[in-house]
Amino acid sequence: MIENQVHQLTPHSRISLSLSRSPEEYEAEKKIQGTTHHYLTTSQPDNIFFGGIQEVGRKLFFIFIVILCLITIVSCSNNKEVTSEDIANIRLELKEQKEELNGILYTLRLQNKSRQIIVQNNVYLSFPIKVVNETRGNDFKIEAKNNKLNIKPGEELLLTVFTPKEMYKGNNNIDITEPDIVRDI
Repeated sequence: MIENQVHQLTPHSRISLSLSRSPEEYEAEKKIQGTTHHYLTTSQPDNIFFGGIQEVGRKLFFIFIVILCLITIVSCSNNKEVTSEDIANIRLELKEQKEELNGILYTLRLQNKSRQIIVQNNVYLSFPIKVVNETRGNDFKIEAKNNKLNIKPGEELLLTVFTPKEMYKGNNNIDITEPDIVRDI
């Protein structure tokens, strides 16, 4: 027989049921009646008020961290957009071509006349390939030396490219007089 206990529940109450029969007797009775009984076991903290504060505190802390991350991301972004005009104002020209004993030394001048800082740039020199009555691009390229990071607006930089004689000597298919200067900014 089940003892029914009626209590008025408060936030500090604990629910308990006591059975005066064995689990085997209960299972047999359940099969006969064809009903299912569900039992709920709860374990609440002794102080619901402080438990609720802890949960709210965790949520507020999480929201605070998310907001802080968003503010950091937005405040660290660059507000200036790079325009095609800025790219056009980065000048790169062949200043000097000097034949030496072992090859050709090219001096290039990079001028940043844009409003932006060039954080990183890569400058290459390539020789066009001669074909009948014209030239076409060449994927083989040599990276310029003396490059640097963070080139400020108005700043000028001299770069050098050395081409060893073995690369072009006896090869009539490349045009060493009009090299292509390629920038990757």
